Amino acid sequence: MARIDALMDKGSEQLSREEISELRRLASLAERYEEAKYQAAEVHTIAGIIDQKMYDMRLSQGAMARLLGVSDAKLSLILSGKQKLDVQLLKTIHQKLDIDANVLLDMI
Repeated sequence: MARIDALMDKGSEQLSREEISELRRLASLAERYEEAKYQAAEVHTIAGIIDQKMYDMRLSQGAMARLLGVSDAKLSLILSGKQKLDVQLLKTIHQKLDIDANVLLDMI
């Protein structure tokens, strides 16, 4: 990791072709290590799925609310488990977040 950091600190414009190749190889190795070492926990709730999608898509809660067409307050209630989802919102989650409808229905 120290070598990756050193190459990154140099800046992409300052790297030679060999260093770029080395950086890609090391980054790939680091990624494989992290995937093997740190297995993501399986999500068992719709709120968990939405939360994971927010992380994956690098969206704030407000941006996710806008994407789903709900208010920030409503999304907050859903994520905290204080509000149930209606059919229209389940459909939107399926379409906008590309979540299998059967997975969503199994979690209700």
